[in-house]
Amino acid sequence: MVARPTVERWCNTTVFVADGCVQYTHDSVLDGIVKKWDKKIIAGPQGPRLVGGIPEFRIFHPTRLWGAAPLFVFTLLLGIVLLVQHAHASLEKLSRFQRKCFRDIGRCVMFMDGERAFGCAQCGQDTRTAILREVTSSEVLLRLVSPANDRFIFLVPEFVFLDPGVVRNLETATNVAAVVVYEQSLDANNETLNFPPIIGNRLSSDAAEPNMAYNIYPEGETPSQGGSTVPPSTTIERNPFGRGSKFLLFPFNIFHVNSTIAGFLRERIERFPIQDGFFSVQEDNPRRSSTAPRYKGQSRGQMFACPPEAAETSNVSGSTNPEDDSASGQQSWEDKTNSKKCLSEKTCLPIGGQSLWSALGRVDFSREGGPREVLAITAPMDSLAFFPDLSLGASAEIASVAVLMAVAKSVAEYRRGEGKNIKMKLQPVYFLWNAESWGYTGSSRFLKDVQEFECKIENNASEGKKGCSDRFMDSLKFKDFKDKPFTVLNIGQITTPIFENATVQNANFYKQGIRIRDIDQEEDPGEGPLEKALSKAFENNELQLTLAEGSRDITPIDSSQSFQKYLPEAEVVSITSYNESFTNSLYHSIYDDKRLIKHTEPIRVLAKLIARTVISLAFEKEDVPVEIDNEVIDQVLFCLTSRTQWRDCKMAKEFLGEMLDKVKDDVKPGNYPGSFFPSTRLFDSNTGAFAKLILVRNFMAFHNQYELDQELDQERNCSEEKENSCDAFFEGVNKDAGAQSHSELRTGVCTRGTCVASDTYTHNAFGTALDSTNTAQSEFEYKEEGNGEEEESNSVTASTPKEAGFTESVWDFEHGFCGFVEDTTTFGVVILALGIFIMLLSMVFVFCFDKRLEKSEGDPPGAISIAAVFL
Repeated sequence: MVARPTVERWCNTTVFVADGCVQYTHDSVLDGIVKKWDKKIIAGPQGPRLVGGIPEFRIFHPTRLWGAAPLFVFTLLLGIVLLVQHAHASLEKLSRFQRKCFRDIGRCVMFMDGERAFGCAQCGQDTRTAILREVTSSEVLLRLVSPANDRFIFLVPEFVFLDPGVVRNLETATNVAAVVVYEQSLDANNETLNFPPIIGNRLSSDAAEPNMAYNIYPEGETPSQGGSTVPPSTTIERNPFGRGSKFLLFPFNIFHVNSTIAGFLRERIERFPIQDGFFSVQEDNPRRSSTAPRYKGQSRGQMFACPPEAAETSNVSGSTNPEDDSASGQQSWEDKTNSKKCLSEKTCLPIGGQSLWSALGRVDFSREGGPREVLAITAPMDSLAFFPDLSLGASAEIASVAVLMAVAKSVAEYRRGEGKNIKMKLQPVYFLWNAESWGYTGSSRFLKDVQEFECKIENNASEGKKGCSDRFMDSLKFKDFKDKPFTVLNIGQITTPIFENATVQNANFYKQGIRIRDIDQEEDPGEGPLEKALSKAFENNELQLTLAEGSRDITPIDSSQSFQKYLPEAEVVSITSYNESFTNSLYHSIYDDKRLIKHTEPIRVLAKLIARTVISLAFEKEDVPVEIDNEVIDQVLFCLTSRTQWRDCKMAKEFLGEMLDKVKDDVKPGNYPGSFFPSTRLFDSNTGAFAKLILVRNFMAFHNQYELDQELDQERNCSEEKENSCDAFFEGVNKDAGAQSHSELRTGVCTRGTCVASDTYTHNAFGTALDSTNTAQSEFEYKEEGNGEEEESNSVTASTPKEAGFTESVWDFEHGFCGFVEDTTTFGVVILALGIFIMLLSMVFVFCFDKRLEKSEGDPPGAISIAAVFL
């Protein structure tokens, strides 16, 4: 046997024969065949020489090569791929399995009031990563939510998350990194939402008695659900569908995703199941090994208002270690932070936004023969749900907005027609309150400002500039309402969602009147002018709608509470579809979708009857035939709650014009008021809320506009895209006005391509327990005096409600959810070993295969014998 020589130098373009290198010549047999020497040569004094004996060369003939080469190439490439997989790439670097983050999702965030925190709070960590696991059973989820189990991010359907038992356990869970809730599917026609059957009617995330700390309850007259009077301390349920989950504190982020995202996540979870060992999957085993790749979720974004205690413990029960059983007895940190604390630390912002008011014509209480009293028609324009982005409120609030806007258009058309030359007795003013679900923030802020607001630096009215620059206020026109009598018609909950196969019946409505009786007065004061006008309007209508007597014991859950507090002498009547207890099982839930308002005819007729009532009181004309634009109601419901593209909103195209292209991609279906920003900064801070506000503002301004009483040379054409495009026009209109004559100031907006004069304004909406501390109203402080004390009010001893001071935590800009595939060390070692094994196996197999061919066939004709065996 010839010994293997040591390599020092190869012959380059020659083949070594005997004692030197000779020129090698290709022929047809050798062309394209890879050659390798088994013997090698070294350089010496006489030139190249062989070490280890005379070489023998053997090269495969093509007839032998066709059998071994493909297998060799395949196995070689497979081995190389596996080696490269281990050395260079992991699964998460492959395009199919790369990290994917989801931004367009619902988020639960952290809120505060004057006493505590609630909502969802990932504290002290920018990200939390854990295995993503889908659980479709409440029983399994409750078993997994235990300190003895691994930490997971759970993917659960809505009906599991809405289970009251699940919610109670999640609130104190220590091994939950985050929860991802996915939506219920729609039916085949994309029309009907499928509702979970196991939780009955408890779908509302609001409390059983909404805004209870901010309501007025005359002593001894707090009603129970049955209508009897009970002591004020007794728990009452005007919202029998309320679960109160909105006001619990969860020590982790909770997200809501649509069915498309849920399907993607489910496919990844099934592709990389949680393994027990290498191959078996045990679905009910709470603890898993890490011997295979896993699909993991990552919760991103922390709440900056979390107290230090929360950042250290990262969960309510006080432990980051899911196996620390002693943690369950530690004190919760929910009362360690509140609005006062976070505002002083600048880690939160007030909840609010902008309310809107619009007067029919021009407000001028000094005009001879003009109105001296205000007829206020009000409705809430915000809603509430566990996930703020899904606070649709179609039946709870937005239907009321739709009716108010339809009424405004109808009354305005009467004024321009039959009522053109009739002097109004009462001044109709339409109010759309923001943040009413949060302690009646919008209505209470406006009424308090009417009585108490003082401007330090007014803008120059002679230059057409409205409002106040210190503290900032969009307009000072609201001060004209001070000391003016108010008659208030509030449009409350007026429709109930109709489920599939439900029987549609004509609606009954209730007039909820406020009558705080003198303690020595035994007789009921009777109906006021507003109640009488409503009763008259309802006497004959095409649907035979009835207006029943509502509760007299307590104030309705709406802006009536604010009027009773700040204007106790006003006559206030709320129109509702319930008497004492709500009939809307979807009140303040994520399911309050416009698609469930299947029977809108009653609210269309209601709008007509309210318009008739307003005309009767304002113009003193009864039985006036009025028409309601039904498309207004349909469009408002669609544009303010639709889950589809906002570019399909016809009303937005009409009243936003060129601005629509700038905002259409930022509008969401939810009507959560969001953090407070002055109107000048709302577009940059919350584009979607700005777009909805301007849509409603432009609609109301256009229909309530008044004619200017002077000849004008200014161009009235404008562009809605530029918010101040009418400034030059109104500067000319107000050139003769005094610098501080804001009551005489003519203002308006650009809508439908024209500058229109209208007393339509936005108004700051943030809690009355809060005060701004700087000129721009970007910093606030929380006041504590006067909250919840007992006082004498209108001869009846009543518990004075708290002043609202809700805030929202500032949170990480990248607040969201991501998913990715994570390799494990064991898996990487297996891949490496498998790659090496396949390469070695291919080498051995090809060597043996070649030897077998050589023995069985010999050298085929034309084969060349070479010493090196082709490995």
